[in-house]
Amino acid sequence: ERLSSGQLIRSAADQTAPQAEARSITILVDAAPCTLAGNAELLRQAVCNLVENAVKYSPAGSVVHIAATGGEWFQIVVADQGPGIPESLRQRIFEPFPVDDSRSRQLGGAGLGLALVRAIAEFHGGAVYVEKSRGAGSRFVLKLPCEKDPPPD
Repeated sequence: ERLSSGQLIRSAADQTAPQAEARSITILVDAAPCTLAGNAELLRQAVCNLVENAVKYSPAGSVVHIAATGGEWFQIVVADQGPGIPESLRQRIFEPFPVDDSRSRQLGGAGLGLALVRAIAEFHGGAVYVEKSRGAGSRFVLKLPCEKDPPPD
């Protein structure tokens, strides 16, 4: 399918809004237009998983920022103000059931979300990785190939 990057990101933000509102977390979206080719439901799930994790690990009253840039590659960056991810774990978190820590058990989840994001990204010819944020928190980058045509209306 051909889909609009803006619709994809807005859909993910809308789906995670109730969890964010319950914790007074603001979701900010800044997305450049781009047309993506792929499975709309899988791509929406990948972005939702990233945003849900950002909300889950962010402190109450903070901000989750979703930024997207176009070009040859479309990059979605989901940045949070949570505790961050130690450098030693940044590759392992994309494996199924990566870390057995009490924080993950307390917040819920099966340990498959980021593994699914990686599988979806790779299925679409892209990649996902995590960077250390400039301040507190983490920055997840989902990189997908962008089509050259303008986004559908």
